[in-house]
Parts: sequence; C-alpha cells; structure tokens
Amino acid sequence: TAGEEEKPVAGRQTVLFVDLGTNGEMAITDGRRMIVTATAAGPAFEGDGTMIGTDRIALTARLLRRGILDETGLLAEPYFTEGVQIENGKKSVCYFKQEDIRALQMAKAAVRAGVEILWEMMGRPEIGRVCLAGGFGYYLDVEAAVAIGLLPAYMRGRVQAVGNTSLAGAYELGRDLSFGRTDASRLEERTAFAESVNLAETEQFEGLYLKYMSLEEN
Repeated sequence: TAGEEEKPVAGRQTVLFVDLGTNGEMAITDGRRMIVTATAAGPAFEGDGTMIGTDRIALTARLLRRGILDETGLLAEPYFTEGVQIENGKKSVCYFKQEDIRALQMAKAAVRAGVEILWEMMGRPEIGRVCLAGGFGYYLDVEAAVAIGLLPAYMRGRVQAVGNTSLAGAYELGRDLSFGRTDASRLEERTAFAESVNLAETEQFEGLYLKYMSLEEN
C-alpha cells in the first residue's frame, strides 16, 4: 500500500515521464497501459528571474549537506531571517529565503506524491527509465533531486533528459497526418488506453503529500 517502503517489483520495464513546470505533468506506461496525471507545482520549478528551478534544487541539497537547512525545511539563523546570499552574475546579488524553500517543498511534495500514486496504480512495477521533459531535464542534478526527495533513490542511473516533447510530439503528429500515416480514428485508438487520474480525488494524495514535504532522500 502507499506509504510503505518504495521498492520496485521486478518484472516488465516501465517508463515514467515527468514534465516539471508550473504544472507537473506525469505519465507512466508499460507499453500496454498508460496512466496520466498532473499536479499544480507553482513557480518553484520555473524560477523567478534570479534563479532557475534546477538551481533551487541544487542549492537546497547543498544547504542540507552543510547543515544550514534541516529536513523540515527550516533555515538556521542568521539565514532564517536574512536568507542565503547568492551571487547572480558579476555584481548582482539575490537571496534564497525561507519562503522560497517552502514553495519548493510544496511543489516537490505534490510531484513526488503523484509519482508514487501512478506507480501504485500501475502495480508497483520496476521503473526502467525516467524521462524528464523540457529544459528542466537537461539541467537537473539528479543527485540533488534524490537528496531532497523529489525522485526516489532507486531511480539513480535511470533518468534521461528527453527535450521539448510537446513540440516534438506536435511535429510528429502533424507530419503523420500530412502524409496519411494516421488519421483521427487511428489517433483515437492509440490514445484510448490512457487513463487520467485526478490526484485530489485519490485517498493517498494528502498523506503522501505531507510525507514528502520532508527534505530527505527516500
């Protein structure tokens, strides 16, 4: 059941897809079945013009290692009051503050809960590949993502950046429609097996969300 130790069940290879932005879109498939969902992540993964989302994750992991930040997301003084000073360019300075960490915690907890719910609904299979879409996937420090609990520890070595999949998918669909390789009916058949899940309506989401607010490897 959800909340137990997250160990994959050996067997068929399953692929997890994650696109992190203002909304965290996720899908899991074993080639026969596909389950999709999305969760609100806010601006934490997008950045605010001073620091991009992947930098926030890397910095949070570094603060944890140094003991400046604990697993509850609390900054030690004087950083709790003043924030952590970050050099941004040659002379510009920004501050990573307590509210920034809270925003990241809430976003990562929602995404991690969604990942686990999809995995549970798929039958707890072994996930052979994790596809991270968009620029986020290219710049993400996987070790940092594991350190703060955004990704399960067993996914080390299985993460692959796959680029702008929305654009690539739209291009391939337009090409196939233009050359008669597919049509509306065939496209409907290919997507009919996808199951959409509303995380807010699942029994596990609230409990998993609270569990994964903690910033720690698990």
